[in-house]
Amino acid sequence: MLPNIIGNIKKDWLILATLFMLFTAALYGAFYLKDHSLVTVYKNWDGPGYVMAAMSMYVPKVAYEHNIVGSVDIHPYWTWLPAEFPLYPLAIRLFSFLGYFKAMLWLSVLGSLVATIAFYELATTVCRKPYALRLAIIFMLIPPRWFIVSHVGTAESWFMAFLILFLMWWQQGKMGWAAGAAALAEASHPRGALLMIAIGIGAIVEIIKNRRQWLAVVRRYVPFLVVPATLLAVFTFYKAQTGDFYAFFSAIKLFQSTTWLPFQTFTYPNTNIETFWQEANALYYVLYLAAPLMLIKTKYWRLAVYGLVYFVPLIFLRHSDISRYALPLVPVFLVAFHDIFEQKAVTWAALLMSPAVMMYAFNFMMWNHAA
Repeated sequence: MLPNIIGNIKKDWLILATLFMLFTAALYGAFYLKDHSLVTVYKNWDGPGYVMAAMSMYVPKVAYEHNIVGSVDIHPYWTWLPAEFPLYPLAIRLFSFLGYFKAMLWLSVLGSLVATIAFYELATTVCRKPYALRLAIIFMLIPPRWFIVSHVGTAESWFMAFLILFLMWWQQGKMGWAAGAAALAEASHPRGALLMIAIGIGAIVEIIKNRRQWLAVVRRYVPFLVVPATLLAVFTFYKAQTGDFYAFFSAIKLFQSTTWLPFQTFTYPNTNIETFWQEANALYYVLYLAAPLMLIKTKYWRLAVYGLVYFVPLIFLRHSDISRYALPLVPVFLVAFHDIFEQKAVTWAALLMSPAVMMYAFNFMMWNHAA
């Protein structure tokens, strides 16, 4: 029997879909009023890069011929495109009959809606449905960086959807479904590889808890072998398209976003550090660590393991945009603090201040785009 997430359409799903479409219409409507088109939205990063990957299918010579952003780092023999994993570009290519940029944007928006409904389903495992609905409404708007990412061309919409589905099914013990979601997350985004660490730690914890039945635990985790197999498939695809099995690693060197020293985001001026004003990032570090620590001794310890695995790399980022890199931690954060976020007052505050979120998103998107 299929899991609840693909069961009958629920009333709460319709409420969430309606609110999501209203927020989306309000944001895009603002751009229509200004530009009479969505051209600025289409150009927002990292959308054009994904379109280039979809057009070229990662073949450097073809990417060079379709260098729509004028990047000086796109050459006939090498590009940085393998830094973006291929599931999203393949989907854009599949729906390119709509136009590459239209396919890019509407696939991303659809993924964001799926992520919202998936989070609602995850929240119902933590609290009663009325409160789960409130949490899901909060999830649409908070953090505001997610509101931006969920409305531009980016693989993170579907990546988040697959991560949340993985967390829900892993927590419920539906290992086959969880493994499938993890594999799709892996194919969507390089950070999906961290799931292998979380799954491995989770398996070890369960083996320790069930020493006498360790073989049964191992058997339950066998489906997760599909996750490293997916990574191998991605690299094999890169070998076929670029001639380099390890094309991803040469691509990410260009961005210089990780270091061996902690807290390098607070070293302005530096590579990828755009401002000295980073109070919010210090706060993110505290809250996103607190969330898994709060869950570690509860029945949601799997979410805690996942949260810690995704938190630790944040410490070694040299980048101002910690809020974006921390997006995989948002579901854990909301679950950990659900007693606060499920309050009616918080929901009303989010709705009443949604214009502020959208104005922030509009202003950010007006500057964060290709020429």
